[in-house]
Amino acid sequence: MSPKEPSARSGETKPRLVILDGHGIIHRAYHAFKEPLTVRKTGEVVTAVFGFASTLLTVIEQLKPSHIAVALDPPGPTFRHEKDATYKAHRFEALKGQVANAVAELSVPDNLKNALAQCIAPAQSPEQLRGEILACVEGLVVPEPVKRELLKATEPLDRLREIAAQSERVRDLIEAFNIPIYMVEGFEADDVLGTLARQAEEAGVETYLVTLDSDIIQLVRDGVKVFMMRPYQRDTVTYDARQARERYQIEPEQMPDLKGLKGDVSDNIPGVPGIGDKTAVKLLQQFGSIENLYQHLDEVTPDK
Repeated sequence: MSPKEPSARSGETKPRLVILDGHGIIHRAYHAFKEPLTVRKTGEVVTAVFGFASTLLTVIEQLKPSHIAVALDPPGPTFRHEKDATYKAHRFEALKGQVANAVAELSVPDNLKNALAQCIAPAQSPEQLRGEILACVEGLVVPEPVKRELLKATEPLDRLREIAAQSERVRDLIEAFNIPIYMVEGFEADDVLGTLARQAEEAGVETYLVTLDSDIIQLVRDGVKVFMMRPYQRDTVTYDARQARERYQIEPEQMPDLKGLKGDVSDNIPGVPGIGDKTAVKLLQQFGSIENLYQHLDEVTPDK
C-alpha cells in the first residue's frame, strides 16, 4: 500500500504509521489452521500466506494507517548471538527433541531407531540435522517402505522448511501491496521496530506496532502504541502507556529489566534464581532498574 500523504491544509488526515512484526505474524498464521491450505492447481501450501494477508487486511481496516511497513528478521545470527552463544539456542534443542521423539515412535526395529538416533545427536543446526537423517536413511540397506517410515522423523524439520518457503511467498505478497520491508543484517525485527518507532515519534507521527511479542511493550510511550494479537484469546488489545502500566504494574521502559530479573524461556534468558514475576515487579517498583537495585542490595528484604 503506497503511503497516503496527509493534507497539511485541510488537517483532516493525521499521519498514522503501522509497523508489523512480520515473522511473528507469519508463524502465528502458519499454526492457526488445523489443516493446511493449498493452491488447488499446484498443491503448494499457503496457510501462512493466507493468514498473513487476513491479518494485514484486518489491521488496515481497524487502524486505518496513512503509512504502513513490515519489519522482518534477517537470515543468520544477530549481534545477540555474538554476545551470548546460548541466546535462543534452546529452540534448536527443542527441535532435536521433537525429532528424537518422532524416531522413538516409529514402527521399525530398535536397531534402526538407534542408528537414526546416532545420526541426530551430533547435528548443530536444522539443516545439518535434516542432512544427517537423509544420509543415514539412504545408507541403510532396508526396504523402501522402511525407509519411508524412517523419513517420518524429518517431519518437524519439513515444517520448518515449509514456513521458510511460505515466508518468501509472504514477501511477494507484501511487495504486491507496495508495502516497504525493513530488514537489517545482524539485527532482529524488534530492533528495527524500535528504531522506526523512535524516528516516527521524533517526527510527531502516531505509531502502532503490530505484534504477538510482549517484549515490544517496552517501546510504548506517548505517540507509540502496541497492537497486540493474542492467539489463545482469539482477540487483540491495544496498549498505550497507561494500559501497559495497568497490565504489567511497571513502566513500559522497565520491561527489559523485568525480563532480566525473572528470565524469559522463549529467548533462553535464565533470569535471577528465585525471582518470579511478582518479586521482579516489586523490586522494579521499589528500585526502578537492575542497575539501581544492584547499588542497593543491602536494602532488599526477601519475601517470607
